[in-house]
Amino acid sequence: MRLQDRTAVITGGARGIGRAIAERFVEEGATVVLADRDAEAAERTASDLGDRAWGHKVDVTRRTEVEELVQTVAQRAGRLDILVNNAAHARYDFAVDLAEEDWDYTVDISLKGYFLCSQAAARQMLRQGSGKIVNVSSISAVVGLARTAAYAASKGGVNALTNVMAIELARDNIQVNAIAPGPVETEFMLSVVSEAGLAERRARVPIGRLVQPSDIAGAAVFLASADSDWVTGSVVRVDGGYTVLGAMEEREPPVDN
Repeated sequence: MRLQDRTAVITGGARGIGRAIAERFVEEGATVVLADRDAEAAERTASDLGDRAWGHKVDVTRRTEVEELVQTVAQRAGRLDILVNNAAHARYDFAVDLAEEDWDYTVDISLKGYFLCSQAAARQMLRQGSGKIVNVSSISAVVGLARTAAYAASKGGVNALTNVMAIELARDNIQVNAIAPGPVETEFMLSVVSEAGLAERRARVPIGRLVQPSDIAGAAVFLASADSDWVTGSVVRVDGGYTVLGAMEEREPPVDN
């Protein structure tokens, strides 16, 4: 129960990584607000999670909606202890073919949305004197993946935003960190990555499988709990070794003498 009596907002909380994080947070004692542009899906997930969860419709690219979300949470729960910036979406294409509107769509959701939510939440956390902000980034910020120009750029921005806000809020007892998942087996990824692309990603994960949403949830619990009070400005890779892979060799089993 590491999050007992904490209130957490999870953007994009209705499904995928966001839902997995919400499930773990409830198990750890938190009250969770599933902030999602799909109001019906958010309410369904909240119903599944029980009395300590509720849904809230929000478009993270619209400042007025984000500020209304934070105000509602503060009034209803009395405080906002944890923000998990998870809502993201992308349109994939090779950089030379990527349309400007697809770039804007991706960066607005996957970077601007993080900024607006972090800004509004941090203002509430400053009034309280404490808080945790956890940004779901991606290894695409540091690893070149074809057809992800806009998404990778947005996640590089998320890492930079994490660093700056961590420094600016450090003396106010607010920690800001990020999680960089490797290839996560979500409905969205399976819909936008080709079979060849999936095979390439699986082959490059030393652990031998794609990341699962539940793998990300464990790191989120740590970064949202008191266990990470001395951790800020960090990007925690949850990628099964994908980022650091150089060359793999099979080890011969030892010979018994």
